[in-house]
Amino acid sequence: MPHCPVCQTQVEAYTETYTSPYNKQEYEKYECPHCEVHWWEPL
Repeated sequence: MPHCPVCQTQVEAYTETYTSPYNKQEYEKYECPHCEVHWWEPL
């Protein structure tokens, strides 16, 4: 499970997925429940 890049809180699950039309890479969006930062994996 990923950790928030700001506060290092462990995040349980992603909230959204996106597949790039350019490289067919799948990205997962996470939201930290502690500091409310949003980020995509892979960064």
